Amino acid sequence: MATTPNAARLKKLLGGTVIEVPGGTISELTSTTATIATANITTANLATVSGSFDTITNQSAVNNFSGCGDTADSVGATGESQVVGVYHGTSGRGFYHYQEEVSLIGGFNLLDNAVIAELSMLLPANAKIVEASLVNTARTNLSVCSVNILLSADAGTNKMVLVPSSTEVLGAAVGSGALQLGDSGTDGDVEASTTVVDVAGKTSVYLANDGTSNTAGTGSAGSVIVSLKYYGASRPTID
Repeated sequence: MATTPNAARLKKLLGGTVIEVPGGTISELTSTTATIATANITTANLATVSGSFDTITNQSAVNNFSGCGDTADSVGATGESQVVGVYHGTSGRGFYHYQEEVSLIGGFNLLDNAVIAELSMLLPANAKIVEASLVNTARTNLSVCSVNILLSADAGTNKMVLVPSSTEVLGAAVGSGALQLGDSGTDGDVEASTTVVDVAGKTSVYLANDGTSNTAGTGSAGSVIVSLKYYGASRPTID
């Protein structure tokens, strides 16, 4: 009666034989490991891929190369964050690109630098932001809505409350300007800055009112993508 050998039996049977497969060879086969010289892979669920010169680790926050996820249509919501890093494999120090879509749903007031939403992750202390951008993915229903990116040492500041002791990363005073998300805005419009900003201890990131001219009311639509590129000690961490 014919039987199908398991991986260990197959390896013992084949010894050091190189197995030819379409697109390359498998030089060693065990129950948990296959060393592949060449392979064309359409889809793979990988924990760690390592070689003599590099390591690619599929971490929970560094895994979605298709971009950040859609935000929910709810107050203060953020979508699934996108983090791409080029960093030292042991310490985690290096370069990161952090991107997140933020909802514009909820209340707006006339207070300059009042919170619209807080991003879901904290930057590492003493990081240096080298590029920031805002991309209009969908305008709000409010006639005037001008927004900026701010840093603060205080996490958890409520919507429509002044961001405490803030540092502006992108807005009217830094970069190409505040992003317009009201009637004067355009879906897909972008504002950006390459001004270097020292995070220091201000690790919380906020989307906030830029100026005192925003329409006071309740936003029922709209979203914006916030992107930060920085050099620092680690990837962003969950707030």
